[in-house]
Amino acid sequence: MERKLFIEDDVLALVQYTKDDDMDLYNCRLDMETQRAFNTKIPKEHNMLEQFPFAQSVWKNPFAAVILEKENNKIIGAVIFSPPPYDDDNCLAIYIYNPYRKMGYGARAFYLGAKYCLEEIGVEVVGSSCYENNVASQKMHDKLGFKRLEDKDSHEICDFTGEPIIQHEYYVTKSMLRKPL
Repeated sequence: MERKLFIEDDVLALVQYTKDDDMDLYNCRLDMETQRAFNTKIPKEHNMLEQFPFAQSVWKNPFAAVILEKENNKIIGAVIFSPPPYDDDNCLAIYIYNPYRKMGYGARAFYLGAKYCLEEIGVEVVGSSCYENNVASQKMHDKLGFKRLEDKDSHEICDFTGEPIIQHEYYVTKSMLRKPL
């Protein structure tokens, strides 16, 4: 199947997410590292794709892309943009599948996703968030020029520890966005 190309650089391409990609995203969401990053413990009863509505509906989103590593033609993750009414803000999220984490792909893909949203979709601001314990995501946001909106941070309870946790809110505009290289 030919996928629509949204945006690319010399290493990665963001291409159309399809329903066929649901299982990879579902498996990523079941990964404990991903659950901790999103502060969402997946109940054991959600052990089949058909019972997990998140993975079943991503491809309906206005901008949902899989991350294609071009040299090996491998799908290594997903970038999803949720403008209102899907989210309260123009929210960009990223998922990097194991074993492709901590290889620099996340910052590249997130940059490409934000650039596409700002230049091609035409939104003025791209929002994003991460939890206070996700240091890698905080560093990625800083590297790409995202600014923190402390007054919009969410105070929540950690699904894993039962302790308070803060979700940091970020935003970037076209003039603020920095290439990660």
